[in-house]
Amino acid sequence: MMRFLRLISCMILFWLAPGILAAQSLLPGLYNSTDSLGLYSIDIEINSSHFSGLLLLKKMNDSTIRLVMNSEMGPKLVDLELMPSGFRVLYAFPKLNNRRTLRILYEDFGALAGIFARNRCTKVETRQDTTDYSYVAGKKMKVIYSTGGSSQKISSGRLEEGKGARALFCYVFTPGSDQVSSMKLEHQQFRMIISLTRI
Repeated sequence: MMRFLRLISCMILFWLAPGILAAQSLLPGLYNSTDSLGLYSIDIEINSSHFSGLLLLKKMNDSTIRLVMNSEMGPKLVDLELMPSGFRVLYAFPKLNNRRTLRILYEDFGALAGIFARNRCTKVETRQDTTDYSYVAGKKMKVIYSTGGSSQKISSGRLEEGKGARALFCYVFTPGSDQVSSMKLEHQQFRMIISLTRI
């Protein structure tokens, strides 16, 4: 009986692993040896307000990314550690230091950086030239990464809450490279656009 269960679990792992591993090797920032983590200029539009500054994404280990955001004039705004199961606040500017704001930053940048791909892949769906990889990002939230056209690179994604998209995002790669040159995330229920350009 034990051999049978072991054989079944190996068969299930063999069947699921190629899709999961393929997605993980394509995700920017977390799995590639030439990952997209680094220093970015950041622009955020929230309603009629605009913010610009610098963002550092640093891979601490396979399941932790450190996010440090500074304003254009220099003061540090947030310093967070992002993990698949949550985040840890190392520093937050007083006006940003509330749970809701920090949670939105965690979910947005966690989706962009691929941190939720450390959770179990829930679904791999292929149609025509694209493949979607779904990951759990919270109780009612999931993040879906998509390959674009004939390219096998992850080129876009969406953060879903319930049955609707909460945010859409995309990656632009340096021509002839696996390195991400820019990222953009746009919220759907209110006006908030995050644009990152690698420095």
